[in-house]
Amino acid sequence: EELCGFLTAAKLPDLLAFRPILLEAIEELKPMDGFLQHNPHHKYDVYTHTAHVVAGVPPVPHLRWAVNNTKRVRSSRKEGSDTGNFIYAKIEAKSRKTDPWMALVASMTVESVLGNGQPIVPPSMIQAFTF
Repeated sequence: EELCGFLTAAKLPDLLAFRPILLEAIEELKPMDGFLQHNPHHKYDVYTHTAHVVAGVPPVPHLRWAVNNTKRVRSSRKEGSDTGNFIYAKIEAKSRKTDPWMALVASMTVESVLGNGQPIVPPSMIQAFTF
């Protein structure tokens, strides 16, 4: 319970300063530590990148939970051999745990047009699909 409270309220300096403790307390974080993302869009290892993302999310448990829906998986396997490459992918892609986060992002990007909460008629070009 104390750890959940810390993770909900932690700011970036906390997540970086307590890195060694968090790596021991949460086994799943260990592969993220020092794992570099070799592309021009990521300058940190996965742990530091994730700490920046989590710290940028409001301290609301379900939003912070939603942004941490990732796992390390092997990629680029050739037939009969393993190239040793990894990527980070969604843990539960089917249940779409990141939807609360994307709903927040979408609402913030159109906040000025959301109005006062009264029903509006959506434009005819918007289509919604459910499964």
